[in-house]
Amino acid sequence: MGLYAAVLRADGKSPLEPKAGDEDGKDAKDKKSDEDKKDDKSDKAEKSEKGDKDAKESKDDKKADKKDDGKDVKPKVKPVRIDFAGLKDRIVGLPVATARYDDLAVADDGALFYVERKQPGVSIDAEGGNGGKGDLYRFDFEEKKAKMVKPQIEGYSLSPDGKKILLSPGGGRLEIADAKEKIDTKSIDLSGLKTRIDPRAEWRQIFDETWWMEKEFFYDPKLHGLDWQGIYQRYSPLVAGVQRREDLNDLLVEMIGELQVGHNRVGGGDVHQEPRVAVGLLGADFSVENGKYRIKTIFKGDRWDPYLKAPLAAPGLGVKEGDYLLAVNGQPVDGAHNLYQQLENTVGKQVQLTVSANANGQGARRVTVEPIATEGRLRQWAWIDHNREEVDRLSGGKIAYVYMPDTAGPGFQHFNRMFFGQVDKPGLIVDDRRNGGGQAANYVTELLNRAYLGSWKDRDGLIYDTPAGAIYGPKAMLIDQDAGSGGDFMPYAFKRTGLGPLIGKRTWGGLIGISANPNLIDGGFLVVPFFRFFTPEGEWRIENEGVAPDIDVDLDPVAVNAGRDVQLEAGVANVLERLKTWKPIQRTTAPAMPTQVGK
Repeated sequence: MGLYAAVLRADGKSPLEPKAGDEDGKDAKDKKSDEDKKDDKSDKAEKSEKGDKDAKESKDDKKADKKDDGKDVKPKVKPVRIDFAGLKDRIVGLPVATARYDDLAVADDGALFYVERKQPGVSIDAEGGNGGKGDLYRFDFEEKKAKMVKPQIEGYSLSPDGKKILLSPGGGRLEIADAKEKIDTKSIDLSGLKTRIDPRAEWRQIFDETWWMEKEFFYDPKLHGLDWQGIYQRYSPLVAGVQRREDLNDLLVEMIGELQVGHNRVGGGDVHQEPRVAVGLLGADFSVENGKYRIKTIFKGDRWDPYLKAPLAAPGLGVKEGDYLLAVNGQPVDGAHNLYQQLENTVGKQVQLTVSANANGQGARRVTVEPIATEGRLRQWAWIDHNREEVDRLSGGKIAYVYMPDTAGPGFQHFNRMFFGQVDKPGLIVDDRRNGGGQAANYVTELLNRAYLGSWKDRDGLIYDTPAGAIYGPKAMLIDQDAGSGGDFMPYAFKRTGLGPLIGKRTWGGLIGISANPNLIDGGFLVVPFFRFFTPEGEWRIENEGVAPDIDVDLDPVAVNAGRDVQLEAGVANVLERLKTWKPIQRTTAPAMPTQVGK
């Protein structure tokens, strides 16, 4: 995105129009032409006349005020004229980079404030990234330049008169400053800020607003024919029986559940939460043997992801699967006690572990590690990498494996990394299982549908194809009941475009998507289904239906516990069978060299 101004009036001028003194050279800045001087005199005359007129109007206004019996007199608002004819031709681009901008506001001095945020996908950051923060800029129309005035803020707002700016740097803090070129902020003390709330009145308001937002934001104005007023009359009396905020959420879930639509959720708010203690985790599974904790599995993480840390797998640490963990920070641990009690409040801190290859402690040594807050991504990557290795083993290196945890940022990062790193393989399995959704993965579908256009040969004899990254051979997609939303649409698109069969179980079926509607007054959330998918044949599909597999395969829990994934195995078998009759379409040799000049 960029920043643009629209000149509203047909006789208006660009805010970036050159002004006297803009051009280089001292003479040009210091001298005015005779014509300019005449204009100056004319301007002064007009100002003089205007001053006399204003003085008269001021006296008249004062007289009017006296006649108003002390009542406030509303100031006159100058109307804004917009000439819509030709408006599209009066767009002026500001000289700023194409980037992700939002929160535009104009200050009292005419300068434009805005926030520049990081564009998703341009880099891979630590989980959570910068928390959605951005840099505050000020564009000066006199200087015709933008200047960053405050880095890394969550947001800001200008006072109604445009003279003050309120900043939210994060962490619940607020700062205030003059809305000028230099933002000299002062913190606002909120320690004494309190508000008195009548919970029952607030619960009634939340209930009414939830009912209203479903009526006003649901994609079908007739709410699938449901008597929504009747729903209100049925559920409204139950608000009187609500005893806590959690009860209200239960009631709201029941009410909006009458619509029988998947993407229709409510939760959060002013609910009770116990204080949490951060427990450090070591990225490992343990068993209890010989009365001691023994390391059963060490999750090694991803060496190429600096933000996926595996505490026990750091190079040089020397901790092995099968070692015993005997002490934490010098305090003995054994199978009769909870290991994780001794890891409370250790996240990101240095912890000393005593480990030994023997339960009796013979040859024990001490290592220093930094426990992590969650092992979710470590365990997920271990599963993904195991699947990739298993597909490679079962197929003899002929089939690529790509997993997509969702169809949003992480999913596209997984696809880009795993797909392009395996384009030398003729076959492909895309794993959509447990896909959390996000967007319609058109990008993925288009890449998988790439057509072979030709090849190139260089002086040294290297042959390479165009497009440079593609897999043209047989493909299959694994699906299951835990894939939904964008994880529903991707299998639909995969099948619709004829990329290959779907293998596994029917997806959960949720393609009435959500957009945006206000939060509830106490910070609770409500998402209302706002748009719905229909097919080229004009059918509403997939919602409460899912996408059915071409080859139905249950994920056998007995096989899973034995270390086998029968759905994955079925996918490999299917692609391998089709590879037997598939003929590569790329040329592996160049044609004979031309023997005539100009050919």
